[in-house]
Order: sequence, then structure tokens, then C-alpha cells
Amino acid sequence: FTYDELNKTANRLGHAVLARCDRRTNVPILLFFTQGMALISAMLAVLKAGKAYVADDVSLPSTKANQILDKVKPPLILTDRAHFHLAQELFGGYSAILDVTELGASYSVENPRSSASPDSVAYIHFTSGSTGDPKGVVWNHRNELFGIRVKTNRLRISADDRVTLV
Repeated sequence: FTYDELNKTANRLGHAVLARCDRRTNVPILLFFTQGMALISAMLAVLKAGKAYVADDVSLPSTKANQILDKVKPPLILTDRAHFHLAQELFGGYSAILDVTELGASYSVENPRSSASPDSVAYIHFTSGSTGDPKGVVWNHRNELFGIRVKTNRLRISADDRVTLV
């Protein structure tokens, strides 16, 4: 993937998300992928659409995955061909499921219009919880920007640098 391809893929998927969900921000979208480019594209797409993402690990036991689903109640689940049938098996009765590998070129590659604000939820990260019950930690755009600014300032990262992990 080039950055241009990543951006176009995320934009098309962002438009697909908006076509399936209302325009309200803070609507959680469940991501059901293994780590890789499909997950990164989906994260960016959800943010571009002004929604919040929740990444659900495909290797979690089904009871944990369903606990997260019950807490989040997403109107849409994004997954890929490799995990589509598992997503249907686990979540099919709860939410709409979109296989991102089946997404055609009919959606625009232009940036979706988003009404997200700095205080809109960007993502919810679930921990195992000390009781074994998954707990969601909510991050808004302002929190994430602050964390990025701290890292870039502390490490003195500039436009001339090339880093992969920040």
C-alpha cells in the first residue's frame, strides 16, 4: 500500500460506513480483523466517517467477543473475507456485517465529510478487566492528539523524520 492507496481505500470504506449508519458521531463500529492493512484501513475509515471504532480481536474466545458486543451494541461490524463467516456466527443476529473485501469501487475516494469534534469519541479500547469482565476505556480525539503531541515533542520529531511506530 502507498499512502495514497491507503487514503483512497479508507475514504471508500468511510463512505460505505456512512451509507450504512446515520451521521451521528460517537457511534461505535466494531472492527473484526487480524492485525494488518485491512485493520488499519478500517480504523482510518471509521475515524474519517466521524464514528468511533472498537477493535475486537478475532482470537478472543467467543464469550469475550460477545461481552464486548453486548457493551458496545454497534450498528455495524466491519470484517474481511477471512473472518466474515466467524463474524456472522458470533454476531450475525446483533448487527449488520460488512465484508470490506467485497466493497466495490462505487464509493467515492474523496474524504468523507465528518462532524467529529475534538471531544468526539475516537475509539474504545477494551481491557480484560480485573474481574474477567472486559472494561472499555474511551479515547476522544483530543486525548489522542495530546498523546501524539507529547511523543513528537519529546522525541523532537519533525516533518523530515520517518518513523513507523508513532
